[in-house]
This record gives sequence, structure tokens and C-alpha cells, in this order.
Amino acid sequence: MKKELLFSETKESKKEYLSRMAILLDIIRNFPDLKESHPLLMTMDDTDAKEFENYLCLVVYKDVERTAKMVAANNSLLDYKDVIFSYLIMDVISNLHKYNNPAYVGYAQGYSFDSFIRAYAKNAVRQAISEKTGLNKHQLAKANHVKKTIRLVALAKKISMDCVTIDDIFEYQGKVGDSLCLKKEVISEVLGYMNIPVHNDGMEEFDVPYMDSEYEESEKNETKELLRVFFDNLRSAQKYIFLQRCQSKEEGATVKQMAKNERLIALCLLDEVSKRNITVGNLSIIRPKGKTDAPQIEEVFENVQYVKLEFIDYMYRDAKKRLIGYIRDHGLRQQDLEGCLGDLLDEEWYKINM
Repeated sequence: MKKELLFSETKESKKEYLSRMAILLDIIRNFPDLKESHPLLMTMDDTDAKEFENYLCLVVYKDVERTAKMVAANNSLLDYKDVIFSYLIMDVISNLHKYNNPAYVGYAQGYSFDSFIRAYAKNAVRQAISEKTGLNKHQLAKANHVKKTIRLVALAKKISMDCVTIDDIFEYQGKVGDSLCLKKEVISEVLGYMNIPVHNDGMEEFDVPYMDSEYEESEKNETKELLRVFFDNLRSAQKYIFLQRCQSKEEGATVKQMAKNERLIALCLLDEVSKRNITVGNLSIIRPKGKTDAPQIEEVFENVQYVKLEFIDYMYRDAKKRLIGYIRDHGLRQQDLEGCLGDLLDEEWYKINM
């Protein structure tokens, strides 16, 4: 195999290496006609291609194995770690040609390889449990739905989970946050196969902890930069509105107070859409006087320039909706956001007020 295809830790990171190799692998798998025009692939036959893929499997083996062990250990599934690994390595290798490949990934900076592996971990766990129990993914989803509902009922009624009835589950199931709504007969059926021990291990709620502080910091920075791209694409006025509304109650302003803010008005003047939502008129602001039990006071500003209240409200709701979609589309989890979203909001707030 050509030395240019080999991984050297002294020359580049695994992220850099695999990002390069993914594009070559994509050509081999999906665009064989392009091999002849690529200097590293033009002499590669089917045997060489197989050797190349096997080599990449060896390069990623330890990383995938480590993730599989962590998933299993973190969720009391150590007896399943080998099965989880077998499914995980298969999914990772099958999709390796997509890793930080511009043809599949829109994020220019790319993701860490550990993040790429984690994207396939949940499916590997599902398949492993399905293999061990003989249950399909739909049955597993229903079991998890019932399990979460039982916990909710026990908490709400302050009773033991063993005392939760089918009627309780039927009544409370709409409050667990998923889209399932099961009939009582189905709930009874699910309770029957939930006796298999693995269903008590939270297979749908598993998590992958960070390996060490250095990795955690690296992941935190990657997530922060990814989120920064989102904020950079917002209109300046919309960014200001969203960030102001995210401030604490003590520091944040009401919508009416924000409407006459000189900084917001200046930002609205930067683009035509926002500019059209500046108006002049009377604005009444009612707020408590000091202590919360004190009488409210009203301030009336006559013939004042301000941003339309409905525009502020729409800009905030639109930014919030887009951010939620952005987080979902980029596969970010709560653990990815913790420790960096707050810092980023503070940094962006500082920047936009400079």
C-alpha cells in the first residue's frame, strides 16, 4: 500500500487523516470512474482497495472499541459490549466515506472522529438489544415509552413503580415527551415482554461520557465554533434581540424597554428588513417599582423612535426555532451544549454591544 495512504500520528491528527481518506474511499465506493484521474488511486485494483479498507478498519478499531465499552459500561450493558461493538464498527466502516466529506457534511471545520462514532452508537445499542431479546426496534420503543411513563407516575403519585397500574400508564403517557400513544391492550402486551431484564437498563437513554478533560475541552470548542456559525448568520438586530431575551431576569429588558434601546435601533438600521420595522409614536412602559410587592409605575414616552413590538417578538421566536433546528440537524446533544452554550451567549452578547 502506498505510504501516502498510511496514518502517521507525527504528521497529522486522526481527524485530518480520516477526513482525507474519506474522500478517497468515496471515490472507490461510489465513483470508480474517477479513480483513473486520482494519483493515489489510478493504479489501485480491487485487491488493493480491499486492503485499503481493511487498513482503515484497523486505524479506527480502538476508537470504536472504546466508545462501545463506554456505552455499555455507562448503561449497565457490559454483557452486551461485544455485540454493540460488532454493530458499531460495521456502521462506522460502512459510512466512513462520509466523514467530514464536503459532499455529505456542510460544516467546513468538520467534526471530531469521536463525534462521528457517537452518531451511530444509538443504533448499535438498539440492534444489539434486539438481537439478544428477539424484539424489534418498534417493540423496544414502546417498552421505553412505558418504562418512562411508569417512572413519571411513580414520581407524580409518590408510589412505588411496582404499584403503577395499566390505567395509570394510559392516563399519564401523554406527559413523557414522545409521540407514542398506546391503547391499554398494547400497554398490557408491552408489560409482558418488559420482564426481559435489559429493558430496565435505559437502552434509549444511554450516553457516552467524555474520555478526559483534554478531549472534553476540544469537543467544547468544536461545539462552540459550530454554534458561532449559526449566530454569525443571523441579522444583527435579530441576534441582539435573541441574546437580550436570553439574559437573566435581573439583567434582561422587557420587550417595550428593548424597543426603544438605541443600540437595537442602530442595528435595525443596518438592513432594509429591520429598518422598515422602526416607527415613531408613543410608548408606555409599565414595570414594578423596586420590590416585587411595590405598586407598578408607568412611564410614557411621547413621539419616540422605537422598534415595533411584534417584530421583536417574531425575531426572537424565529431565532429560537431556527436554533433548535440547527442543533437537531447537526446532531448536538445536551452534553455537547452544557458548558459551552452559556459561554458562547456571553461572548456574542459582549461582541454585539461593542
